[in-house]
Amino acid sequence: MNTIMKKTIAALLAFSCLPLSGMTAQGAFDHAQFDHVFGWGEGGVTWEVLDNMEEIDLRPYGTPPENHYYMFVDRYDLYLVRATPRDNTLFFVIRDELDIDAVTDTVVDVVEDYIPDIRERIGVNNCSFSCDTATLKKSYTEAMASAYTAFQLELSDSVENKEEIESGILLGLARKHLISEFYGFGETAHFYTMGYDKTAKVSYPIPDDIYYEWNGIEKPDFDAAEAYIKENYPDYSVEFQENEDGVRTSCSIECTGTLDYSRKLKLIFDLANRFGLMNTYWTVPSEVSGTVTAGTGSGHNKLEKKGDVTLDTDLGITDVIALNRNLMVGDPLCCTANVNADINGDGTPDEADSLAILKEIVEITEDFQPQ
Repeated sequence: MNTIMKKTIAALLAFSCLPLSGMTAQGAFDHAQFDHVFGWGEGGVTWEVLDNMEEIDLRPYGTPPENHYYMFVDRYDLYLVRATPRDNTLFFVIRDELDIDAVTDTVVDVVEDYIPDIRERIGVNNCSFSCDTATLKKSYTEAMASAYTAFQLELSDSVENKEEIESGILLGLARKHLISEFYGFGETAHFYTMGYDKTAKVSYPIPDDIYYEWNGIEKPDFDAAEAYIKENYPDYSVEFQENEDGVRTSCSIECTGTLDYSRKLKLIFDLANRFGLMNTYWTVPSEVSGTVTAGTGSGHNKLEKKGDVTLDTDLGITDVIALNRNLMVGDPLCCTANVNADINGDGTPDEADSLAILKEIVEITEDFQPQ
């Protein structure tokens, strides 16, 4: 009997031992399970919130190279999101069924293997642990949340072995079945959202000379700015408003052609960088920023691995059992486990996916590709 035949029989025998009779999926897969609500103000969220936004390169206009800018337009307003990667931060979410306070000591034990002094300073109610090179603190996965659901580990710039720390902590937490999501260094970011006028105009007030004297700043050269706009932005016109004494009080710049929002934002940053013209914007409060998809489905979550339903970074028969229990008796799977279980990508983990995982385990397939 050849090797492929032996593997096929082994797979069918193993699969037949699992109670699949009458198995049906527990209703249609609810993609809302993928949505984690993150605040857009202070704090860190994952990069997936930016997947459907247009990135704008503002580095030629004096913005720091570590910042990334993304634009989106809704029915009323134009928004610009500044995202700064948290290159020294790990972020991981505790499983829903676990009490975060009950598993805190175990989490700290795992971290302590790589940051030996992490318990040097302990915060109130065990909410934080820190030493000279790192801080581990409880965090949230929802804006305005009232209960901790995650941890973040922040390292100082002096720590060099970040790759070893990241992989070691990931494996340590996953093998103890403590986490449902894990984001490595640079996989989360700080966000700052700015709102701008959606119209074709950009307006600048022109204060009197006393304003600049009191604030110790140089008065912008509006004439030079006007000449620059005419040469480099010919699709924009410049108009000055004056008071009854003939003194300029404001400057209006308006697009005379087809309005391009990204070009308008580049103009605003260009004039700010060259001439100190500061256009007003409003900060978007986190409580009205809406629900954004984050965390799972775009490959940033390092627990995403085809077939790994138990989220322990290994592939084994326990993954098949976990999926079958979900299909048969409704044992819950977190959003990451659902993604990992959906081998064929049809959005609904089912018995076909269970069989695909089993075939991979007994090496009938390789990387889930049919032989």
